[in-house]
Amino acid sequence: MALIFNNKKTEVGFRNVALKGDPGVSITSLQVTPANELLVSYSNGRIQNAGVIHEQDPSVPVAVQDDFVAQEGQTDFVLSQEPSQVTIITINGIQQKKNLDFVIVENILQFNFPLTQDDIIIATYSIPLSSLNTYDKKFTAINNTPNNSNTGTIALLISENETTSFSGMVVIKDLDNTSIASFKITGCVNRFSSVETLQFIGTPQIVLIGKNENANYNGYDLQLSVNKTNSTLEIKTIYQRGGSIRATAIINILEVF
Repeated sequence: MALIFNNKKTEVGFRNVALKGDPGVSITSLQVTPANELLVSYSNGRIQNAGVIHEQDPSVPVAVQDDFVAQEGQTDFVLSQEPSQVTIITINGIQQKKNLDFVIVENILQFNFPLTQDDIIIATYSIPLSSLNTYDKKFTAINNTPNNSNTGTIALLISENETTSFSGMVVIKDLDNTSIASFKITGCVNRFSSVETLQFIGTPQIVLIGKNENANYNGYDLQLSVNKTNSTLEIKTIYQRGGSIRATAIINILEVF
């Protein structure tokens, strides 16, 4: 696949691709090689957020594709790498469902049924970049109701066995541009195998950079929390009075798997 930037063709590979039905394919991020990576979140015809992954060693692959020809009754296949998060398995071009049709244990692909002679299996999956990713990401959230931390929530998914260190800036302002506040945030969050283990490592820090008189009067504030139901780190905007507000954040994220 390729993208065109300033009339120059740039080859890209998929990273963390999600296929969604309506209206078509939703690409949550793309890796642009050999330069830095471009992150794009695309939904319902609109770009939701974007960012840049810092340049990694180009000799380390991000996506791997293995193919096999099955023997009669075969169920197990050895992948060339241990997959990370995105795994697409097809048999004769038909995509299989994880856990229902197959499981992956380390680098062993195991089907839950015997295959037929000469079945063609293609396994496409991502692997960690030396088990470490760093990137900047932009988030935006709208809070329409004072003291409502649900509508004004920015969420970052934390995967199984992932440690994420984060730092960044958050600007909150009302849609009438009369109240403005700015914060710096830092912290570390970790999750082991189960979502119940999701927790902060140490105490996350929120530092007020600046707040104008209207924002101070309206009680603009920021909260950091973990959501063990959705396995997310959440940045919540809170205010006591006034109209709708918008929060925009640029967060530097370091993921270690």
